[in-house]
Amino acid sequence: MIDILIVNINEISQEDYENLFASLPPKMQVEVSRYTLKKDKQRTLAGKLLLLNYLTENTIFTLFDISKTSYQKPYIKNSNLSFNISHSGDYVVCACSKFNTIGIDIEDTSQQIEFNDFHEVLSGEEFQKILNATHSLKEFYRIWTGKEGVLKAEGKGLLGEIKEVELAKNTVFFKNKKYFIFSYSFNNYLLSMIYQNPKEIRVFKIIKKKKVLVETFKQKIV
Repeated sequence: MIDILIVNINEISQEDYENLFASLPPKMQVEVSRYTLKKDKQRTLAGKLLLLNYLTENTIFTLFDISKTSYQKPYIKNSNLSFNISHSGDYVVCACSKFNTIGIDIEDTSQQIEFNDFHEVLSGEEFQKILNATHSLKEFYRIWTGKEGVLKAEGKGLLGEIKEVELAKNTVFFKNKKYFIFSYSFNNYLLSMIYQNPKEIRVFKIIKKKKVLVETFKQKIV
C-alpha cells in the first residue's frame, strides 16, 4: 500500500502552524527557521504535518526518529519505510510506503515555461514530444515531474543525470532500474510518484483538519 497525502497550506491555521513548530525536533525547527518568507515556512511545516499524520496512524515512529543521508535525504533507521515530500504553490504532498522505494514531485501546471531553457535536461525525443503534443505545457510537466520523482527516489543528488531518466507510458528507466509512474491531476496541479513495486495507491486530502480518501488506484502493469 502506498499513501499520498495532499494539503492546501491555506487549510492550516496559524495556530496549528505554531503548535506544530513548537513540537518539532530542534533540527527541524532550525530547518524551518532558515526560511524568511511566510509561505516557505508554511510549506515546510505542512510537509512535516503530513508525514506526522502518516507516522502516527501507521507506524510506531515519530518525527524525532528521522535522520538524513549524506545527500540530505530523510529516512528512519532500521525501518523499511520510504517517504518523500514535495510542494508547489499552495499545495504540499507527501507519499509514504512501508515496502517501496518512492519519490514524488508536484508542479503548478498553470505556470508558463520557456521550453528552450530545458534543452540540457530533456532528450531530443522528449523535446519533440512536448512540441508536438496537443497540450505542450501539460506534456512538459508530465515528463518533468516524472524525472524529478526518479531523482528523489534515488536520493543521491543526481540532478546532472536527469537527462538519462527515460519515461515510457507507465514506467521509468534509470541506471538499469525500472520504476513505475503514477500521476494525479487536480486544481491545475500535477503530481507524479515513482515507485518500484506495484501496490494499491490511496490518495487522501486534508480538508478542514480531516483526512479524506478521495481516490484509490490499482496500477495496471504494462
